[in-house]
Amino acid sequence: MTINHPFYNLKLDSLLPYNLVAKGTLAWKLEYNTQDIPGGANSLIMLDDSKLILDHSIVYFVVDAFSQKVLGFQRKSTNTFIIPINEQEFYAFSGYRLYKSKYETSQTPPDDDYYIPGLGEYSNLMVFIPKVDTYISGIQEFGNPNIPKRRFVFLEKNYVGYNDKWGLAFDGMIPEPPVSIDGNIVVAQNNLISIVDSIGKVKEIKIEFSPISCSIGIDNLIYMVCRIKNKSFIKAMDFEGNVRWECATSIAQPNQPPIISKESTVFLIGSSKVEAFSNGGKLWEFQLTGTDKERQLASVSNDGMLLVSDCDKLLCINKAGEQAWAFKVAKGETIMTQPVLDSVGKVFIATDKKVLAIK
Repeated sequence: MTINHPFYNLKLDSLLPYNLVAKGTLAWKLEYNTQDIPGGANSLIMLDDSKLILDHSIVYFVVDAFSQKVLGFQRKSTNTFIIPINEQEFYAFSGYRLYKSKYETSQTPPDDDYYIPGLGEYSNLMVFIPKVDTYISGIQEFGNPNIPKRRFVFLEKNYVGYNDKWGLAFDGMIPEPPVSIDGNIVVAQNNLISIVDSIGKVKEIKIEFSPISCSIGIDNLIYMVCRIKNKSFIKAMDFEGNVRWECATSIAQPNQPPIISKESTVFLIGSSKVEAFSNGGKLWEFQLTGTDKERQLASVSNDGMLLVSDCDKLLCINKAGEQAWAFKVAKGETIMTQPVLDSVGKVFIATDKKVLAIK
């Protein structure tokens, strides 16, 4: 099976490749953190229908969905994420170093690891694009006691050695940069959009607003939540800087980058609501009831059904903005991850205690 991720950064990859079949009933549940390892679940990744990787702050858990068993865990750097390669292999980071792991042998220490310049205690990995002999990394540096300057650094380098092929630095804090299917990275700053291609060439687009968050749709448009004076907007822009449409939104600070469906419907997830847009108009609004905005995240299925983790509930919202079904987790538990789907349309989520499959 080929892993189909529209964007290289999983945290921005909210369009799922499969249709939704689940109707909101529990298929099975599995407690994963029996050793009470500190931290919390960040993301749930499907290598294929049987293989799950649960990113859990300082470790990742390897889960067999067929046998409903935790196979083990490995340590990881908290400021990084897991990158799937195919149905068997993935990249992970430990001690701020990169290594390749196989699902079947994930409990065996890797033979090789690789140096990632700039990744450390005072930085976060935000973009990682693996190639055959090289990789491109995007790292947000927060500054340190000796050098307090904040900047975002891209570089391409060979896995082995210390020489960079190219590097770029942007001052300040940058919203999570999405990456298009053909490898163009969108860097959004106040009054400026920079398009970085796969060989480090930069094209600048002047703008007159402050971007808050951005994504790229499969229509190859850039979708941005932005501020203009005291108002918030969602804008659709092509890679030449032409604004295709814009619409006012009441969600000034979305919980995650815009979610773009296969039909180019745009969903914004706020702390109390979901808003849907298309071609410059607002389609509908749906009220959420959870109280923890950090635990209100969503994904959209290939057939346009929105799956929303609303703290202790998983909601399915149809294209008309109506609730199709809801699933409530056990009392005292909170859903921690974006929903993901397997190839038969079953939903998988992770709470702070369990991995759950919803049929």
